[in-house]
Amino acid sequence: MEYTIVWPIEPRPINRKKLSTSQYLLERLTVVKEYIDEAYTKPFVLRELALKAYMSKYSLVRCFKEAYNTTPHRYFISKRMTYAKHLLSLGYQIKQIAELCGYPDIYSFSKQYKMSFGIAPRFEQKDLPRNSSILKNYKTYP
Repeated sequence: MEYTIVWPIEPRPINRKKLSTSQYLLERLTVVKEYIDEAYTKPFVLRELALKAYMSKYSLVRCFKEAYNTTPHRYFISKRMTYAKHLLSLGYQIKQIAELCGYPDIYSFSKQYKMSFGIAPRFEQKDLPRNSSILKNYKTYP
């Protein structure tokens, strides 16, 4: 399955009978999204995100998808992969990128990168211009 990179992302309205419920859910989902924006190099634990949102795992995934048109995990992966592409454009070695992005080894990183972008990072490293202008608008990099 190929992931699409969607940045920046704004929530869509969540339809509930009460407006206050919709607003509350959007507030809780914003907390989760902001946490993912800051902690995408850490391991993804859906249970932690659900606790931050005061929801069950299932409700979180359903509401997040309704608001952002993607699941929390896919959003998390897209953040990681865009950060990886940025590091690749800066000339980092693939092993370093895998570590910085929070992958346990280079093989799982390469597999995810290829699934996301359709090309292995070692081939793209040769083709990417340094400091690619595509990624200059993203300010969430450490």
